[in-house]
Amino acid sequence: MNTTSRICLTCNEVGEELLISKDLLNELSPNGDYEFKEMGEFMLKGKKNSVELFGIRQINNQ
Repeated sequence: MNTTSRICLTCNEVGEELLISKDLLNELSPNGDYEFKEMGEFMLKGKKNSVELFGIRQINNQ
């Protein structure tokens, strides 16, 4: 199972609809349409190093 699949499984554990790694967050160009919530470091099964995860949600711009 790859890292993306492991992150998806963690969504259920922490009650978030979508999680991304800090590595992916660092590659994004924030434009104000999304908010990011730091979830902490997680040891993903089968991985040697912990992964810092963030919840991501679209901001309702009305």
